[in-house]
Amino acid sequence: MSAEGDAGGRNLINIDDLSLEQLSSLQKQIEREIEFFTESIKQLKMAAAKFMGSAQAVAGLAKSNQGDSALIPLSESMYIRATLSDPKKTMVDIGTGYYVEMSHEKAVDYFERKTKFINGQAETVEALIRDKTMSQQKVSMKFNQAVQSALAQQRPQ
Repeated sequence: MSAEGDAGGRNLINIDDLSLEQLSSLQKQIEREIEFFTESIKQLKMAAAKFMGSAQAVAGLAKSNQGDSALIPLSESMYIRATLSDPKKTMVDIGTGYYVEMSHEKAVDYFERKTKFINGQAETVEALIRDKTMSQQKVSMKFNQAVQSALAQQRPQ
């Protein structure tokens, strides 16, 4: 590892120059980063599952006729019975309180694109976790070597 930086503009640390305390601190920092990224992946996968569920719900709604009744969610645990006035159109929440009326095909396409984007982001985070795990292993090996070296120096000769 180099201290100047790499092509990505990141500053790299030469772990050979770090003390035991610094190695321990770096190990803990990397562990926290791995935990953060792991939690991020869980949240991304939950969001992707919700978008896929929405796409499936819209696809199922396409088979409905005008005047059919449906249960409309007001919250995760509360629904209201409603009558469909125009089953060919769907109101889609696109974020920050904005809703757009879309055809079923456009709504399904929207949800599938969102799912694909989120899955791509999850893959990026998974790659970061792999990199961080490799870094953690290198730091852990160096830490163990430094501990062994310190113990060897303390032994009476």
